[in-house]
Amino acid sequence: MEPHLRAIAEHIAGIERGFADTGRRLQATIGTIVGDEGREERKGTMKQARRTHASPATRRTFAEIFIRQAYEGAGTAPPDPLPDALVARVLRGAAAAIEFEALIWDKLAFDGANPEAPDIRNVRWDQRIAFNIGWSMRDQPLWLVTDDGAFAKVAKAVGHEDRVRTLAGYERWLGIGA
Repeated sequence: MEPHLRAIAEHIAGIERGFADTGRRLQATIGTIVGDEGREERKGTMKQARRTHASPATRRTFAEIFIRQAYEGAGTAPPDPLPDALVARVLRGAAAAIEFEALIWDKLAFDGANPEAPDIRNVRWDQRIAFNIGWSMRDQPLWLVTDDGAFAKVAKAVGHEDRVRTLAGYERWLGIGA
C-alpha cells in the first residue's frame, strides 16, 4: 500500500509544482506586458484584460483545454478542430469547474496571488470538488456544504447557487441549527 500512496503523493506534488510554475510564468508575462506602462495606461490594460477574462470566449477556451487534456490523458490525439457539440457539452457539464478555473486565473493574474501559497495551491484541488456543483445523483441534486465563499461564487456564476450551502445554512435547512 505504501508504494501506491507514495506514488499518489508524488503525483499531487508534481501537479502543484506545475501549477505554481504556470502561475509564476503568467505573472511574469503580465509584468513584462505592463512593465513600461504608466499607472493609468496599466490600469486600462488590466481593465481590458479583466473584460476579456470574464468573457464567454475565455470559458470556451478553458473547455477546449479540458477536452484536449482528457484526450492526452487517455493517450489519444483530440480531433482538430474540436467539434462544437463536444465543446458545448463540456461547457454545460463542467460549468462549475470551468468557472473555478476562471477564478484561479483571476486570483493569479489580477489579484497578485502567490502561486506558492498553500491556499492558492489548494484552490486547484477545490476546482476538482467544484466540478460536482450542478450535478444530480438518483434524480436528487448534489449539494456542497462549505463555508468557503469561492464555491458559492462559482455556483452563483453558473446558476446553481441553491446547490452550495454554508454549514449553518444546511443545519437550518435540516432544522437543527440555531
